[in-house]
Amino acid sequence: MADATYQPKVYHDNQGDRLNIISGGQLNIESGSSFAVAGVLEIATGGSMTMPVQTLTTSGTEVTNFGVSLLTGTTASIAYAMAAPVAGLTKHLVLNPSSSGVTHRCTVYTGSTGVSLNSTGANTLTLSTSALTAVSLVGLSATAWRVSGSVGAYAGFSNKST
Repeated sequence: MADATYQPKVYHDNQGDRLNIISGGQLNIESGSSFAVAGVLEIATGGSMTMPVQTLTTSGTEVTNFGVSLLTGTTASIAYAMAAPVAGLTKHLVLNPSSSGVTHRCTVYTGSTGVSLNSTGANTLTLSTSALTAVSLVGLSATAWRVSGSVGAYAGFSNKST
């Protein structure tokens, strides 16, 4: 005989057109897998979504094309390679100085001549404690990043999409 007290936390509606995950249930998407949202992703009132945070300290390390990246800056500057954009994704870059009292900087460059940033200086942007300390980028296409916001001076950036 079946256990009448068994109540799954993940189940399909009777019509089978909706998957429900109730309190205590979990959707586990393992490394190497993905999911795609073709329509609008809606977060219900009271719900939340976590944005991944990447902390980088080594020159040449690739900056992911989504979420937040804390980029360590030094007096000599560290250079980070920016991943290619995905249309519609937003990326936030924040300078994380290694100490206080002096100017720290880092540069972010595109790894390909076919990928552009709307900046001066051959598709490179510089974050500095004395000027631009944070920038938000949005992917316009698979080959174009555009600045959508910043903290500090623009240092040659345009906030207009082209």
